Amino acid sequence: MGKKRAAAVQWEEAPDARENELKDLLFGAAKQDPGRLFDIDEEAVEAAAAAEVARQKRAKRGAAGGAGGGAVEEDEGPLFYEDTAPAEEASSSDDDDDEDDEERKGGEGAAAGSSSDEKADASGDDSDDSDGSEGSDGEEGEGAAAAARRAAGAAAGGRRQAVWADPDDASVRVDVSKAARLRKLRKDERTTVVGGSEYETALRRQHAALNPRTGWADTKRKVQKRSSGFGADSESDQGGEGEDEEGAEALVSRAGGLLGSSRRGGAGRLPPGTLEVSRLKDANQHDPHAAVVQSVEFHPQGQLMLTAGLDKRIRLFQVDGVRNPRVQSIFLDDMPVHKAAFACGGTHIIAVGRRPHFYMCDLAAGKVERVTGPSGAVNTMKSLESFAVSGENSGAGGPMAAFLGDQGYVPLVSLRSRQWVGNLKMSGSVRSASFSPDGNQLLTAGGDGLVHTWDLRTRRCIGQMVDHGNKDSASLALSRDGRHLATGSASGMVNVYRRNAATAGLPGRGGLLRPSAPVPLKEIGNLTTAVDTLAFSPDGQVLALASRMKKDAMRLVHVPTLTVFSNWPTARSPLHYVHSLAFSPNGGFLAVGNARGRVLLYRLHHYVDI
Repeated sequence: MGKKRAAAVQWEEAPDARENELKDLLFGAAKQDPGRLFDIDEEAVEAAAAAEVARQKRAKRGAAGGAGGGAVEEDEGPLFYEDTAPAEEASSSDDDDDEDDEERKGGEGAAAGSSSDEKADASGDDSDDSDGSEGSDGEEGEGAAAAARRAAGAAAGGRRQAVWADPDDASVRVDVSKAARLRKLRKDERTTVVGGSEYETALRRQHAALNPRTGWADTKRKVQKRSSGFGADSESDQGGEGEDEEGAEALVSRAGGLLGSSRRGGAGRLPPGTLEVSRLKDANQHDPHAAVVQSVEFHPQGQLMLTAGLDKRIRLFQVDGVRNPRVQSIFLDDMPVHKAAFACGGTHIIAVGRRPHFYMCDLAAGKVERVTGPSGAVNTMKSLESFAVSGENSGAGGPMAAFLGDQGYVPLVSLRSRQWVGNLKMSGSVRSASFSPDGNQLLTAGGDGLVHTWDLRTRRCIGQMVDHGNKDSASLALSRDGRHLATGSASGMVNVYRRNAATAGLPGRGGLLRPSAPVPLKEIGNLTTAVDTLAFSPDGQVLALASRMKKDAMRLVHVPTLTVFSNWPTARSPLHYVHSLAFSPNGGFLAVGNARGRVLLYRLHHYVDI
């Protein structure tokens, strides 16, 4: 008891200037402008001093009041109460501080202050008029601060305001016309210099446009909170739980691959209409090509990617979307590469050009082998520019390459022995080819407007199909599951068929096959020039089509509904003239090779795995 009285006396003997300065800080300028509290330096020190003032005054009241109960004092936010217990217990209790913190968080200081005044009047504690006036000032300051907070909350539509704002933002001037990365922030070309707030708004707008997946963090969304006050009935609580469950279901429904099927990296069914795409660092940023990128392909077992172009180089990159380091580069002195692809399960690379020979690169041994044209097809192998390769576990004698020759010939070469094993002959020129998933069949298309199906075990044609409306086929693609077939024409039309119905031949006279004429599932006419590049995603839900004859001529098709995605590519996508494209093994990456020697890399967010 003596120690507490001594402390109170010691505080009373201190100059009143310090106490008045703290009161002016807490109830003077801050009462009129609460924001000034954030402009004062050494805020933590002053807050500790204010807490010490409150503690000393409470101890003084406890010493003066003895064992009587009542209100002690009101200060800047916390309200202190005395119990009916002896003064020593009331002044040394830590529970009062916890209650003060809860009252500060709840914003109920004004109501608690009025109740404490009533208690003080009822107890008849009139020991110090000056302290009572200070308490009324504290109540008035607390009420003003609460009113200011309520006004700010109402003005902001119930949202919290920023605690701190940089006053220098008003004087900042940014020239958005100098750097290319800043020009995209302008609303028109005449804008050169913008202020700090306008610059911030433009940056936020650009971020929202480039990162549409952050919509869940939008504070403008109205979230209905459950009632947590006393007296809430059970029905309201149940309704709140229902709203929370509905919100959770809405969030989960947008989670995409998190709850999807695990068949292809947990992707599940791809929704139509819009596609969530973001651009990453170029796949060949560390070593771009000096000419057109003719081929782009991902390794079937990992993130290794192959690029090849007319600069006579084959490059390998480890694609992670961030650094994309170069792994290896192969230079072919005598052949600009027109096409290159992984073969034999990814252990080899086959590359061709306008030469009567091709190259086989053994990745494990680090050797490059030059293979001359097949001896049994000399007249058809004067120039090799394109080919199709079967899978490692092909059922027709192992991995095989089908080269597109002249006059409708399709020479077949075994990749194990590097020997010619047979020829296939079409009635017209051959432009494209694709192996079936099991490797037992080969589909070819060309200038006669027919799609041929070949049985590689017997080397015979087992089906012919008239490509609807196309007299000159420019490309052909088969989905990995073999369910869909897509053909591209020189006029820009793309037909999508169901493969089993399309490739079935009809019996004719003399045992000859009569071409069938199936109706395509969809005719896609979004391009106006020859569609020379077609590719299905690994799960068969996306079809990419492109034309190298026109700038930015590329589209993505949602295969289940056969509709084109409307949001990408945009007019600002730097695709340039697309010469090649490929999907990663699980569909997470899309690589696009163009005439500038760059391989653009995009992330398809629907697919969890790469």
